Amino acid sequence: MEMEMKRFLNMVADIFYPRCCPVCQKILADQRRMICPECEKELRPIGHPRCYKCGKPIETGEYCRDCQKHRHVYESISNNAEYGQYYTGPKIINDESRKAMKECLRQIQNGEYAKSFLLECGLKYPTLSANRRLTSEHGIEVTGAKLRAMMPWITAHKLVDKSKN
Repeated sequence: MEMEMKRFLNMVADIFYPRCCPVCQKILADQRRMICPECEKELRPIGHPRCYKCGKPIETGEYCRDCQKHRHVYESISNNAEYGQYYTGPKIINDESRKAMKECLRQIQNGEYAKSFLLECGLKYPTLSANRRLTSEHGIEVTGAKLRAMMPWITAHKLVDKSKN
């Protein structure tokens, strides 16, 4: 019964939210495709060599001049976080979590996740809103909000505009 319901919801999602080409935004005639044939013809492979950090074209070496001069935000990691990766990571990433990640990847690749999200969007985000509310009430989030309020430099560089998202 649950599988039939999922199949039905996927069909409804396909009707109201058909897959579109991410380049030109046209509805894909073949819903199994990820990009329309016209845009696919225009794709060109990325030439080499490229900077290992930012992907800019380079003449020689591994890094562009900018990346050789400046550190990127994503490069910095504390010793504590890195140690945690080695100490705690193997306890968390085990056969069970690998199986769950493979299932998530399968749902992303076959479009099931996208259909589910589009259905959620069409219903004005009931599950997302409920989970956000429950998460925001958790003790660690309440404490985190109080701490962030004491650090004005954090709010000056917000990555997410909660009024829009």
